[in-house]
Amino acid sequence: MQKTSKTDFLKISSVYQLVNKRLGLVLLLVLITIGTASYYLEQYRLLEDVQEITLKRAQQYVMKFGDLLIDQQAVDKGYVQKSLEQFSKPNISFSEGAFVSVLIRDTRGKIAASFLGNEFTTDRHIQVLKQATLPSKNNVIESTEKQIEIDSRKLILFSFPMTSVTNTTLGQAAILFLPSDGHLQKIQSNIWKTTLSAIVIVLITAFGLYPVIIRLTHQLSVLSTDLLIANLQTAQALGNAIAKRDSDTDAHNYRVTLYSVRLAEAIGLDTKKMQGLIKGAFLHDVGKIGTPDNILLKPGKLSDDEFSEMKNHVGHGIDIIKNSNWLQDAEDVVLHHHEKYSGNGYAVSGDKALTGKEIPLTARIFAIADVFDALTSRRPYKEPFDFETTMAEMEKNVGSHFDPELFNSFKIIAESLYDTLANREDELPKEMLKEIVQLYFFEDFEQLLS
Repeated sequence: MQKTSKTDFLKISSVYQLVNKRLGLVLLLVLITIGTASYYLEQYRLLEDVQEITLKRAQQYVMKFGDLLIDQQAVDKGYVQKSLEQFSKPNISFSEGAFVSVLIRDTRGKIAASFLGNEFTTDRHIQVLKQATLPSKNNVIESTEKQIEIDSRKLILFSFPMTSVTNTTLGQAAILFLPSDGHLQKIQSNIWKTTLSAIVIVLITAFGLYPVIIRLTHQLSVLSTDLLIANLQTAQALGNAIAKRDSDTDAHNYRVTLYSVRLAEAIGLDTKKMQGLIKGAFLHDVGKIGTPDNILLKPGKLSDDEFSEMKNHVGHGIDIIKNSNWLQDAEDVVLHHHEKYSGNGYAVSGDKALTGKEIPLTARIFAIADVFDALTSRRPYKEPFDFETTMAEMEKNVGSHFDPELFNSFKIIAESLYDTLANREDELPKEMLKEIVQLYFFEDFEQLLS
């Protein structure tokens, strides 16, 4: 986590990409919304137009032939049927479409008359009309309209009570209306006109606001980047402070973080968890700030009481980071980095030790990286182990200290990590971690602003 400037990370092209992406999504949303709204609005207008025509034609029929529906003999002798045929011959088509099927029942529920256009001679139409004119269970006759499809044709079905001028119920009628191709094209044209108008308005607004949005987004990104860099530098200062106090070198924090990241990459850890792993690995021993010097700097083996006190650094670490929202995802490593797969490790004093997969994944990753670095590094009490000795020692603790599956993944990359980083205290680990921070904290510009 070497000191970096925001210009190292922030690219104006990222600002343009983000703004273009967001504006594109807004435009797409507007198109879908306006297009859908236009479609249903035009459909509603068509239904209203057809309903008005239907009711008007029904009233004309009632005015001319309505009395026949009251006369049961007129119904039984077919006079009502003839009246419907006579009435249906002229003006059956309109600009909106045409009536293709009609069925009328009298007050007894008997079919008084029906009409089928020349193109519609299937029983399906009659069945639909019969069903639509059946009285409800409480004999209430209600007006309904809906769109249906018969023989691949989209039709509008109306069902309504036929009443006289004195509001006397004469019967029930159902009508199938076929919208004309011209009217359907008109609807489609209106939908496109409305949608295109909305697009033009959105584009004009977007082009007018684009420079303002770019400028404000860039300013926001600068502030977000500054804040993120400040957080990273704070984490770096904390990690370096305890490293200097503990072992007079901060290289351990860099190396162990790099080892953790490479193992996490090998198993495909997602970016969000990777960020928490990086923070936690770098700050894993931050709680040692609260450990007394006589224990922290003691060259020999600790007594039982001293070791108990040393273990309290886990709780101190949690106390230090708990008030930082930005460091909350580091808690798994800081709290559990001394847990062991067999359950013989420790966390905060008084907490029950976790076992196996109960231990957070990032803490299990870090446990392998931490021991690998400890064995391959020079310490006041030991010389660094070579690679073969290190792996042999770690193999002894697979299943007890380390997660076996994770260790199998680590073995594949371990030698390369050893050759590149083992016991290095120069600038290379810092440069490598800088690149990792760039990748996992700054590459996702949209996440940076969220």
